[in-house]
This record gives sequence, C-alpha cells and structure tokens, in this order.
Amino acid sequence: MRVGIFFVIAIRLIAVYLLIVAVMSYVPTLPFHIAFNRDRDAEFLFASIVGLILSIGVPLIIILNADRIVALLRLEKNFGPDFTINLPSEHTLLKIGVIFIGGITIINYVPDVISNIFLLLKYGLPGARETRHPEAPTLASIISSGFSLLLGIVVTTNYDRISAWFLPKDPVN
Repeated sequence: MRVGIFFVIAIRLIAVYLLIVAVMSYVPTLPFHIAFNRDRDAEFLFASIVGLILSIGVPLIIILNADRIVALLRLEKNFGPDFTINLPSEHTLLKIGVIFIGGITIINYVPDVISNIFLLLKYGLPGARETRHPEAPTLASIISSGFSLLLGIVVTTNYDRISAWFLPKDPVN
C-alpha cells in the first residue's frame, strides 16, 4: 500500500468519527432545543441551522476530498515513489476503523443509557408529575442517549457496508 493511500484512509476515518460524533451529540438534541425555546428568537434558530450544517457538512467535505487534502498538504512528499507500507488492504483497514469507531461509540453511551433507564424507573416519566425531581432524566437526554447507542450498534454491525462507502470508486495504484 502506498503512503498516500494510507493517509487518505486515515483522514477519512477521522472524518467519519467526527461525523458520527456530530450526528450522535448535536442532531438528537437540536429538535428539543428548538421546540422548547421559549423566546423563539431568530438568532437561536439561525445559529442552530448553521451549526447543523457545519457539524455535518465539514466532515462530509473532508471525506469526499481526502485525496485532495493529502495532495495539498503534500503528506507523501518525503517518501520515495516506490515506498510502500506492508499493511492489509484499504478495505480491511476501513473495516477495522469502522468497527473501532462503533465500539468507542457503544462504550461511551452504554453508561448514559443505563443511568437514564435507572432514573426513569426510579422517578417516572419526565413531566408525568407536577413536581419533577432534579435527578430525573429529561426526554431529550433519554432519546439522545438511546439514539446514540443504537447508532453505535448499527455502525458496528454494518461495518462492511459502511467501509465500502469510503473506498474510491476508481482505485489508484
């Protein structure tokens, strides 16, 4: 494997991780913040939309243009043209990276889901009583942690299909 291809794979894996973190942390809570914004100010709505576009758009641009980023930064400049790395194929490296990202996601959100389920069973549904206990989970945190855990499980179980999305259509040797 050439060094340039290795750098393209590394940049794409980092961008995939940034995209998954953005989808798991920002997107699930955004509708609740917009819905429960009491003032309905336009600045908050504009900032939310810009934040959503940036948090999803920037990693997608990085994923689609990883080879241009490697060429722009000249990452393979100090390596000879016939210098190769003895690593598995690109598809295998992407599979390992996607499994690793999904595993980190699951490990990060299992404690949140367990604590939210425990507090939900202990204090009841949010908003079910007139006085809400301060430790009771909000509906946004329950949905966000459950969605994040589910996304981690989906990424881990579908690693083959997800890694195939990030392979170049025309392989460069």
